[in-house]
Amino acid sequence: MRQRMIRALARSFRPWLIAIVLGGLTLTTAPTAVVHAASFAVTVTAAADSTNGCATSGMAPCSLRDAIGFANTHTGAANTTTITLPANSYALMSSLSVQANVTINGGGASTTMIDGRNSVRVVSSGGNLTINNVTIQHGKDTSGGGGGIYNAGNLMLNNSVVSNNTSTGTGGGIYNVSGTLALNNSAVSNNSAVSSGGGVYVNAGAITMTNSQFTANHVTGAPGPSGSGGGNGGNGGSATGGAISIILADPFSVTGSAFTENTATGGTGGAGIVGIAGGAAGGLFPAEGGAGTDGGSGGDATGGRSQSRRRTPSRSRGVPSPGIPRWEAMAALAATAAKAAAPLPPAAPAASAAPAASAAPAASAATAATHRVAPCLMAAARSR
Repeated sequence: MRQRMIRALARSFRPWLIAIVLGGLTLTTAPTAVVHAASFAVTVTAAADSTNGCATSGMAPCSLRDAIGFANTHTGAANTTTITLPANSYALMSSLSVQANVTINGGGASTTMIDGRNSVRVVSSGGNLTINNVTIQHGKDTSGGGGGIYNAGNLMLNNSVVSNNTSTGTGGGIYNVSGTLALNNSAVSNNSAVSSGGGVYVNAGAITMTNSQFTANHVTGAPGPSGSGGGNGGNGGSATGGAISIILADPFSVTGSAFTENTATGGTGGAGIVGIAGGAAGGLFPAEGGAGTDGGSGGDATGGRSQSRRRTPSRSRGVPSPGIPRWEAMAALAATAAKAAAPLPPAAPAASAAPAASAAPAASAATAATHRVAPCLMAAARSR
């Protein structure tokens, strides 16, 4: 009995003995990390394009820039931020940048506008951006593409409008460099670009357009350079895709959409220029610039006609630019030559009264000048 009690006590104190031997160390197993999806909601309360601390706290007062900044601090496939954007006009001082999963819910496309003030691109996105019931307007890009939106991620527009945006390169309304672009019940109108894609330019990606409208988007080719020193004017730049210009899209789907009055116009040719007379001061025959020739040809224009279930032909045309007419150039050439052929006035007599015979060489020089100019006048008459 006594031995059984001693063995029972030994068993009960064994954990304490082990802890003492290990020097008081406690060994534990680390828990397995679990990733939970997080959803955030931010309401914009300030129309001014400012930073009010909301980007870190998510609390009011909060501008649209603050709200997107808050979303960008919660990146990751599992995190989403929904931004409520009440009806108002939100003028931007610089482009917005989205790098997370963001949904912007506006108060209606006719009353909720994000405005680039014809000065900056409205938004650049490399994340997953959904825009509902908002107008993207008056954006301007000078870096190559996307006056309204530059998309390198996944972009969806629902019941929204992209209008009156411009680019000095391609994609006046939207430039899709990669990723996906989806337009649902939306409108792309009155956007313009130089060279390609007045409404939308697609470099690559998957494109779907459903029940959407493309209206009065325009591309104008760059003008050709003027000639110099009597040279030809340069050709005008080409223009492609008044509504949409696509380099690569897989897949590309258009359903129930309309394309109306989208145009592509080739750039005007540069004007030929009459050369300017030069030559060293005091020379007997001033140097003459060559005659100006015709201006360059207008640029090619393609893609004005857009395919849709309800189709309205759009215009495509190249615009030539006449150079200076050849008869004007020849008249200028003949007038310059005649002026050079006129005899030089006799030099004033010196104070020492040089002999009269010294005037004869000057007359001979004038006669020789006339003989040398005569072939120039005859050549001008033959080429007229």
